[in-house]
This record gives sequence, structure tokens and C-alpha cells, in this order.
Amino acid sequence: MPRLLIVASNRWGYLWQRHQSLAVAAAADGWQVDYLQPRPRNLRQIASYPLRMIRRTRVEQEHPVAHDGVSIVGRAGWAGRTGPYDMAIVYLPDRLTEWLLRRVVRGPIVYDAVLDWATVPAAWFPPVGWRSSERRITRMPRASTSTDSRGMAELLARRGFSAEVVPPAADDAFLTAPHPDWNERRSRALYFGAVRAEVDLTLMERLVADGVPVDVVGVVDEDLRSRLLAAGVSIEPPVGVEAIAERAAQYRVVLLPYRGARGATLAPAKLFNAVASGAWVVASGIDTSVVTAPGLVTLETSDDPAERIRALFRSAPGRPAELPTWAARWRRLLEIAEAPIVAGSTEVLS
Repeated sequence: MPRLLIVASNRWGYLWQRHQSLAVAAAADGWQVDYLQPRPRNLRQIASYPLRMIRRTRVEQEHPVAHDGVSIVGRAGWAGRTGPYDMAIVYLPDRLTEWLLRRVVRGPIVYDAVLDWATVPAAWFPPVGWRSSERRITRMPRASTSTDSRGMAELLARRGFSAEVVPPAADDAFLTAPHPDWNERRSRALYFGAVRAEVDLTLMERLVADGVPVDVVGVVDEDLRSRLLAAGVSIEPPVGVEAIAERAAQYRVVLLPYRGARGATLAPAKLFNAVASGAWVVASGIDTSVVTAPGLVTLETSDDPAERIRALFRSAPGRPAELPTWAARWRRLLEIAEAPIVAGSTEVLS
């Protein structure tokens, strides 16, 4: 059985994202996956940990403890991992990651550059020396680079890296969730996921003020929570991927509202999940060219958002003929890596 090491930048129990989806897809393809969780990246993160625990700003979400073929490896794994691994997917660029890759990985390395560490929130604690480490990892023997959006690929090109765009996909939970009849869905707009500075709160406020109810299910930065509540936005805590798939299918509109420089490099992992929910997906501030779906609507600056959404409430969107799966995205990463593995099987080629 081939072995895959995922050097993650988020914990398994954090918001369900690309990292976890690819881990599950690889395991379903016959790989033994070690999901190596991040360790503290700088002294500020260590010093702030007690206060973050008291304030309960450490995000946890309801995920299965593990999936068949996926092992969740804690911080001790940074020192205790033994190879060899047949492939690695890397999300955390720093010197300790470089050391680990050289020590335990004998096969291809994919740097899946989905975060612009220059613009992430400070609370994400960018790793020290990430710029230099990013450059060294991409120049390692057998290394290749992927990303999830055109905007991020263009940014990486300006830094001197060539990256293949591997967009997000729809999780199985969203593809299999039951869809109620349109007249049984809520005439409300749903945003699910993390609410941070790159999310367009002004749009949500404007919708509620103009009579369109907005619900948020997910983690909300504390400095933004009071603003949303004051505007009349309903906020509920995050739930697991299966639960949010069932919840999203009850709405007529799902919002993907973004703004600012960070939005320009984002392809939210939930993009295809939102489309798979069967709701209209109203997006702004991000590149949606990776999606072809009859239910996807891009808000223009000249649009009246509330008027547009009320019109969408009246009738159901068309259903996309097909949506990409994470299994297909995993196979694409294998192709980019030129991994000596037959995609869709567990046969290791000599």
C-alpha cells in the first residue's frame, strides 16, 4: 500500500477544507495517509495559546475522528515520523517541513499553495521564513506546485513559481444530501464557513436592511460577530460536513461574498459544495471561472443585491449535469506529481 504524507496547515478537527477532502480521497484510492497536524509556528502563537483557550477562539468542528486509511498524527510526529513515504502534499512552508521532507519522503512532493501567507490573518501565525522556504521546497528534486485558483497562480508566477490550477470540488456529503422540493426551501440566504476580514459583511448588512434574511453557520471572528448581530444576521456555531450539507439543501440562496486583496487569490473550498446544494449561489469578489453551473450568479457592482436575490427566490436553478469530485482532483494531483502510482489502484510501479 503506497504511503502519503500530508503536511497540513490546519488541524483535522478544524473547518473541513481542501486538506481533509484530499486526505479522504487518497485513502479511498488505496493510499495509507498520514495527516500531520501543524505545530506552533512562532513564539507569539505559543504565548497567546492560554488566552485563546480562555476566550474559546480555538476553532473545533464536528468531524469523524478518522476515516479508513487516514491516520491523524499529532505534533510528536514532527520528530518521530519514519519513512519512506511515496508522496507528500505540503501546506506549511518552513525549515522544519523541509527537514522532514528530506528525511522521510522518497517520492514526489506537491506544494499545494492555496494560502497567500502574505495576506492571511495574523491569527493564523504565518511560519517564520515562509517566503524562502516556499522557494526551496518548490526547487526540491521531484517537487511540483499546485494551487486552487487562477489568482493565486498569477501571484505565484510573480514570485517565480509555475503552478497548476487544481480547483476545489464537491464533497460526497453534498453530492448525496437529499434535496427538498423548491417550495419547501427557506426564502433566506445562507453563508456557511468562517467569517473573517475578507468576507463582505457590508453586503450581508445591506441584504438584511432591505428585507432579505441572512443566516450564518460557522466560526465568526469576535470583532465581526457584534457587527453582524447588530445588523440582524442570525449566527449559529459550525457543524460537520454532513450536517452543513443537509442544512444548505434547505435554503434557496447560498452566499459567497468576498472583498479585498485576499479575496483575489481565493477559491473557497466550499464553492462546488455550494453549487451541489441545489440552491442559487450568489458570489462576489472571487474568481468563479472554474465553475460552470446554471445556479451560479456573480453580483456586479451595479446590482441591487436584495432585488436580485428576491428574484432568485421565485424559481429553482437548473441542475448542473455533473460536478467534479475530490477523487478526480486527487487523480489530477497524481498526474501533476508524475507519481509512480496507477491512479485508481494501489499498484506501485517500479
